[in-house]
Amino acid sequence: MMVSILIPTMNNLEYLKLCCRSVEENTKYDFEILIWDNGSTDETFEWCDGKYFCGRSSDNIGFSRPYNMLASAAKGETIFFADNDFYFLPGWDRVVEESQRKNCWRMPLQLSPAERSGRCVHAMFGKSIEKFREAELKEKYLSYTDSNIRNGTFFPAAMPRNDFFEIGGFNNDFFTSEVAFLWMAYEFYQKRGQKQLTVPDSFVYHFRGMTPRTKGRREKTKKIHEYYDKLFGIAEEDRDRIMKHFEIVGPSHNENGGIIDYDLGEGNQLGSEGECKHCCNP
Repeated sequence: MMVSILIPTMNNLEYLKLCCRSVEENTKYDFEILIWDNGSTDETFEWCDGKYFCGRSSDNIGFSRPYNMLASAAKGETIFFADNDFYFLPGWDRVVEESQRKNCWRMPLQLSPAERSGRCVHAMFGKSIEKFREAELKEKYLSYTDSNIRNGTFFPAAMPRNDFFEIGGFNNDFFTSEVAFLWMAYEFYQKRGQKQLTVPDSFVYHFRGMTPRTKGRREKTKKIHEYYDKLFGIAEEDRDRIMKHFEIVGPSHNENGGIIDYDLGEGNQLGSEGECKHCCNP
């Protein structure tokens, strides 16, 4: 089992170092880190070169092309889309295990100091790397284990690399085409009769907003949304409603402590004798 972790970055070297260290310290499966340097003016490329696979552009080309190029270079059966200001907590790669076991898209829970409803669980362990309480986070993060399985139709996510290319990857014509890829991935798994779900005891801590914003990004994003609303014939807010971002699918465990497998139906559990192998018995 091997996972390829894809990380675009720009002028965020200290967070990138922390991110990579957390992967190295807290990943039990074989892994590789692939980085795209989006025209950094700090020492990002020099630091990455020789340590990890590192592509580079002379300026900021966004996320679409870097993710496509990194996915093409990846060797893992599973790819994981990451931001450069993630901290990967011990056991985060249960999301990789579940993605490979189900041959589908799986998403960890994001703990974040940013109070952003619908995508993150609010957890204050420092808003910046200078104030980051790493030891305390590692001591307490399992207390945030979700009692529910949720729809996991957004990033970050682990998915089979082959599925990424079958879906078509990101649209290289746009700075970021996340909104389109998420919808196409949703339709892809719906046709296969599979659900995109969270893994309730897999965690990353996301500082959020640490990468410098590109001038004019908001206007570019607006044009992208308008283009895809027309292309798909359905507005973004309606696509979000259909995908049910982060809405509860159901409880993660049955009354005997067994994990409920929603791809098999609510009556089917994993583990032996009704016991949870992960979050009930860490």
